[in-house]
Amino acid sequence: MRRPNTFLILTGVVGLIANALAISSYLFSRGRLAGWRPDPGLLLVLAFIALAYTLAFWSALAWRWTQRRQSAVPRGDTRGPAFLLNALVTFPLLALWMYLLLATAVRVEASTTQRWLIALAVTWAVSPFVALGLIPVGEALGPLISRDE
Repeated sequence: MRRPNTFLILTGVVGLIANALAISSYLFSRGRLAGWRPDPGLLLVLAFIALAYTLAFWSALAWRWTQRRQSAVPRGDTRGPAFLLNALVTFPLLALWMYLLLATAVRVEASTTQRWLIALAVTWAVSPFVALGLIPVGEALGPLISRDE
């Protein structure tokens, strides 16, 4: 099954590039790269798409890693380790996206530090539910990157 593997890897790379571009444009020169003036709303949407692709790809990898570990333990439940692996990447990515959301769409009148604290607080409340939601996504996409089939 070469085609699904290539598709997942390609979408993961596209998500990584779009996410890095969106974040770097906000970190350098307040949303402006040299010679390029993107719309902040467009960058917010691209960052969300990149976040969704990255989390979907990560959940498939987490499923694969937990399935590999399960072979050593015949009756182990893989949802606990998959939840922890998904939460590991969900929290920082959601915190970055929430900060971009607060800086662009919501227009919170606060300093940079206060926006980061608000973004961390919202992410702390939301990320467990996102990590739980990524477990079925990983179970659906995980067999596509498995070498066994």
